Amino acid sequence: MVRNEKKFKYKIFGGHQTRLGHYYRHLYHTTKWIDAAEISGNDKYEYYVKKLRIQLNTYEQALLAINSLTIFGSDWKKFIMDYKLIKNLPKNFFDDQTELGG
Repeated sequence: MVRNEKKFKYKIFGGHQTRLGHYYRHLYHTTKWIDAAEISGNDKYEYYVKKLRIQLNTYEQALLAINSLTIFGSDWKKFIMDYKLIKNLPKNFFDDQTELGG
């Protein structure tokens, strides 16, 4: 059997921190800025954070959830809880046994 070798520009399964890190840092700092802004009550959520959240697709929300479980994402937990940043993930989106460590 002949094996076709394919060269990729990046290491397969080598991690995507360099590709996604900047995206989640910008998202974090935008959320942090909204949180610190002097905006009254629910206006922060309704007019700003909600607009930011609706831009996130299911997979981006899933990655945000996973990121929040790491040492790098520990600061996200407050924002995720306060502003409901993760919403509408299907109930069985993650396999608890194989993807989240049981």
